[in-house]
Amino acid sequence: MMPTVSRKRESTLKLFGTFAAILLVPVVLLGLVLATSYQREADRRGLAQGQSEALLMAQTAVEPILDGRPLSQGLNPSQTADMQNLVRTSVRSGDVLRLRLRDLDGNVIYSDDGSGLHKQTGDDDEALEAARGVTVARVTPLNGDSADLGPPGPDSVEVYLPLVAGSPVHRVGVLEVYLPYAPIRTDVDAGLDSLYRNLAIGLAALYVLLFGISFSVGRRLRRQVKVNTYMAEHDALTNLPNRVLFHRRVHEALQRGRETARATTVAIIDLDRFKEVNDTLGHYNGDRLLTALSDRMAAHLRGLDALARLGGDEFGIVLVGVSEPEEILSRLRQVIEHEVEISGLPITVEASIGYVVSPEYGEDVDELLQLADVAMYVAKAQHAGVIGYDPSQNHYDAANLTLVSELRHAIDEDELVLFYQPKVSLQDGSVEAVEALVRWQHPNSVCCHPIDSSPWLSRPA
Repeated sequence: MMPTVSRKRESTLKLFGTFAAILLVPVVLLGLVLATSYQREADRRGLAQGQSEALLMAQTAVEPILDGRPLSQGLNPSQTADMQNLVRTSVRSGDVLRLRLRDLDGNVIYSDDGSGLHKQTGDDDEALEAARGVTVARVTPLNGDSADLGPPGPDSVEVYLPLVAGSPVHRVGVLEVYLPYAPIRTDVDAGLDSLYRNLAIGLAALYVLLFGISFSVGRRLRRQVKVNTYMAEHDALTNLPNRVLFHRRVHEALQRGRETARATTVAIIDLDRFKEVNDTLGHYNGDRLLTALSDRMAAHLRGLDALARLGGDEFGIVLVGVSEPEEILSRLRQVIEHEVEISGLPITVEASIGYVVSPEYGEDVDELLQLADVAMYVAKAQHAGVIGYDPSQNHYDAANLTLVSELRHAIDEDELVLFYQPKVSLQDGSVEAVEALVRWQHPNSVCCHPIDSSPWLSRPA
């Protein structure tokens, strides 16, 4: 018993771990999807912040310097000095890594460090998009372009945005500015750290909640499955095994008997005149009587034996390792016949018991149950109490059922023929009586036609 309990506990723990791992997978995937989404949103906000800083610089510091002429005409000395002052302040403070002015064709007109000047860079797609009025921003290493000077620098937000000036206001060029990404990244990471922490806590709580709900529902479902399985294999009134479970118990007992070379007895019990109890006291009291008798029989049997209610007032018993069950079944019959008080009335019920012993009369469950049933009907017909199966008692042959079916067919097909046979007195030869005989002209037999041509036999036309 203990190894079985240990195996069940081990199986339960293994199932528990598998279920926990399976449930963890969608939670982890959800966390990865949300984390990726948060990272993308953070990067987008970082770029938006860089665009905002670049736009503020353009509107407050660069565009006021311009006079409305296209930047392709270059900057005058005053504008150049103002740009240098702007660059000196912003670059030295670290707020700007690089600043360039381009004309609407994408050519560099002004560069704080001289990179990109006097080079044909009109194929710069970002600059051309900005010249058409579109603001472009991306994260890129400083000096990442082929026109840049010096080794690759730190990550920066590269922003291209259109510059407008004059009256009326119109586009005159493009501002290309590189802003340090590290401060933006720091702000983004700080926000992400808090977001990831809250996300992890939320997902952990969600996992625990889902696991608790699933485990609780699963436990209730498993309990319900056990109840349904029990109800499918047991009688609802007496809680005894039903015919399905009894069939399996008999099979197990026969298997055990083969392994130990011991006999197994299968018995059928039928309560005599039980219908009179139902008709007299009602089905409710009849059910109470069945329950009381079931408890008695179950208490009388050994632990290895099995008792089942096969239906109505019929019970089945399998006795393990018993080859001569007469004494056991007789005592069981006496137990059944003890008075039972139902609704204040003492009731006595007799029983007819038929049994068969295996392997003497076979080892097939269905066949043994049928033979025990035959013995039970013999016991009921003879009022003998307990009777073992005897082949001479078995008139329940499949051939007889076939014969009955064929006889019904013979009546419909006019295969039965009436003959008259006279009874003649031996003293004077006079006919004293006539016997009527019916003969079956079976289509598959030649033995049934009359062969006597005596004039005393007459056959209707």
